[in-house]
Amino acid sequence: MKSKLIALFMAGVLLVSCLTGCSGGTQAQGNDGNLKDSKTTQADGDSKDSNTAGGKNDADNSSEDLYNVVMVWPNLTGSVPVGMPDVEAAINAITEPAIGVSVTLEPIDFANLASETTLMISSGEKLDLIVSVGSGVSSLVNSNSIIPLDDLYAQYGSDIKNTCDIAVQGGGFYNNVLYGIPNSYIQGESYGFLARKDILDKYGITIDPDKLYNYAELEEIFATVKAGEGDSFYMISNIMNNSDMFSTMYPVDTLGATSASGLLLFDKEDNDWSDNTEIINEFESEQYKEYAETMYRWAQAGYIAPDAASNTDSETILLKGGNYLGSLTWTTGTAKNDLGINTGYEMEAIHIIPGYTVGSRFQNILWSIPITCENPEKTFQFLNMLYGDNELDTILQFGLEGISYEVVEKNDNGDMVIKYPEGMDSSSVPYSQGAGVYGDRLSWPVFTPNTVDTNQMLRDFNDSIKQVSPAMGYCFVTDNVQSEYAAVQAVVAQYVAIISAGSVDPAVELPEFQSALKAAGIDDVIEENRAQFAQWLEVNKN
Repeated sequence: MKSKLIALFMAGVLLVSCLTGCSGGTQAQGNDGNLKDSKTTQADGDSKDSNTAGGKNDADNSSEDLYNVVMVWPNLTGSVPVGMPDVEAAINAITEPAIGVSVTLEPIDFANLASETTLMISSGEKLDLIVSVGSGVSSLVNSNSIIPLDDLYAQYGSDIKNTCDIAVQGGGFYNNVLYGIPNSYIQGESYGFLARKDILDKYGITIDPDKLYNYAELEEIFATVKAGEGDSFYMISNIMNNSDMFSTMYPVDTLGATSASGLLLFDKEDNDWSDNTEIINEFESEQYKEYAETMYRWAQAGYIAPDAASNTDSETILLKGGNYLGSLTWTTGTAKNDLGINTGYEMEAIHIIPGYTVGSRFQNILWSIPITCENPEKTFQFLNMLYGDNELDTILQFGLEGISYEVVEKNDNGDMVIKYPEGMDSSSVPYSQGAGVYGDRLSWPVFTPNTVDTNQMLRDFNDSIKQVSPAMGYCFVTDNVQSEYAAVQAVVAQYVAIISAGSVDPAVELPEFQSALKAAGIDDVIEENRAQFAQWLEVNKN
């Protein structure tokens, strides 16, 4: 799993399925095309103040008053950039006069991030700011390795609040206590089908960008294309491994875990989700039965490749091969542009599910303050500055302009397109960070060939989201049912790929799947989830 996450970060793609939970899981995010601008006005109208740190300006700090923040630096390449000292100096030139903080970057190999961080804390080494990627904070909380952040956020978190308060409320809490601050990025889900525009044009198929299509309408498109392209041409390129494409048909909230522990299932046509708090077994629902029957029908019609359940090639590789129409996937913001850049085809978005927000989106990347920190106040002020209108997160991500990157284009809003200096790439520039974990990602520049309006499209998507899960901030803790949860996950992995690929008749296989889940203990897992959620609702939904 860690090697896959590293590859995702380095490739700069966005993983859209929640792999595991907040007590040890991930919904990984990364997009090398979304970097930093210098001035961004937030959706609520508040402009970020370049000199603020929780509303305080300590411009008169003397060198004797400086607090040195030692900050974890996730290292994806195994080698420390030669330009890191210059980056530290550039950061300190901003933070020292503003808040009396100097910064030291502590490189830790990404593959060993959780274990090395835990070892440093337990041995009492100097460490002030750590990041959890894909592991959640439960083990850190249960080992008393990190401190609560509620009071610090209230006092010093103004820039974080202006930028991503919904992300904090959705992902930073554990047992109703704030322990982690997520980075700010895309704030919702939106699913549909991304199709090759040249194929759609070939058959005179026009897509209404403002319409929400259903699967019957998508099936009509598939039938037209299949009739024209023949037996060796398939529709869906991204059914592979253990993919569960159910969430591309129905909006769900996996409550910080996975479908193995139950989920909230929403109606995309419902205008109010606030009363939908019933955790259900996805695999016993009528909707999942319809989904399984649809996939089987599509496979029988030749829309899904016969080897879909076992094919490990990425959707990019399959689409580049020329024998697929597209992917059931995100249609969020720049998704069609991103897939088009990666495949060489112009893609058209066929929207199925509108934008909505769930907490698991914000539970993958969490910044925390360990117990080894001697000055949590100064440390949190620095963390807050990473979300402000300054160059801190750009410097941390890309290094110094003119040395590790060059500006290609900049618009009046401050959005920028950048590139590597001539003859250089991410491996040869003096400084580069492959993990997009810092601050407000929608205020970063974007790498060419992305366009200067890339971040604005994502901001517009965030602003368009109308539906929010009533479970924002809830995160299922699997500790009491660990063995059952693991057993259920194993059963899900055994069946979900073949059902999603339409490889088996659901009239036969679905009852067997459901029986195996019960034998593994799914009812006990869901009951534990329901009990925890009921307690959480009592506290948070008065």
